[in-house]
Amino acid sequence: MNENRFEAVQSSLAALKAVHDPAVQGEAKKLEKNINAIIATNKPMVVAYVEQLKAFDANLLAKYGVPTARLIEFILVLLVAAKMYLIS
Repeated sequence: MNENRFEAVQSSLAALKAVHDPAVQGEAKKLEKNINAIIATNKPMVVAYVEQLKAFDANLLAKYGVPTARLIEFILVLLVAAKMYLIS
């Protein structure tokens, strides 16, 4: 899923580079450098994080079954949302 987002950004950049305007071409070159650096830095972390979430979810499902696992995940989401609300 997240890999598709990286690919979508690269696809949008390719479409921007296809525009035949010198100003747009100059900005596209700057963006390409920055985007490639961001993707190179973040993609491995995002992929690793997604794999950890999948493993966590599989563990919950195996241990508690679907209804209880989904309830636990919902409670965790509520706790994170409350923490973010209280911090801000």
